[in-house]
Amino acid sequence: GIFPPPGRLKAMHGVEAARQIKGVEQILITKRPGELIEPLIDNGKRVCWIITVGKSKLEAQNIFAQVKETIRFEVTPI
Repeated sequence: GIFPPPGRLKAMHGVEAARQIKGVEQILITKRPGELIEPLIDNGKRVCWIITVGKSKLEAQNIFAQVKETIRFEVTPI
């Protein structure tokens, strides 16, 4: 997954570009800039959900890897 570190979310980059990657079904980001990212202690604290589809598990994993390389979170530690 994509798990930004705890802190104040300053900015997100590449989300729209990642949504354009073939095989990306959905990207759900639960925080907006300025909001606090809490330590990941359970799935309820997760910030980014990505659903990809491919002709095989490997293809879907490769698509996810492309998304992971595309999306960047800027976080200010607190």
